[in-house]
Amino acid sequence: TTEIYTLSLHDALPIWERQMHEDLIQTADARVSAIVLQSREQAPWHHHTESVEHLFCLMGAVEIQLQAPAHRIRLQPGQRYTVLAQRVHRLINPSDNPAQYLLVQGGRHDIVEGLDLPTLKAC
Repeated sequence: TTEIYTLSLHDALPIWERQMHEDLIQTADARVSAIVLQSREQAPWHHHTESVEHLFCLMGAVEIQLQAPAHRIRLQPGQRYTVLAQRVHRLINPSDNPAQYLLVQGGRHDIVEGLDLPTLKAC
């Protein structure tokens, strides 16, 4: 049988806990999650010490902003991008509609935040 999950947002929580997400698989060295970004929602700048992120856009548009060097990638449904470990990045929903992506992470998962970085100029 197919299970239906109802997810909700809690605006008082930090962004990582506020995003609508479902962990599909989680082990010591891999994680697969389905994540929804609401209209104009953005994650803070961060990087991962060891994990590589494979991002698959499922619905809407997901923009990946990268630093060192500065670069932007906008994914549409069916497109994917890989963010290597140590690469500073953030994800943004640039539209007025929800966006969903599948996150596949390999390696020990951590999030290094608190990075004070400038806003990217339009590419």
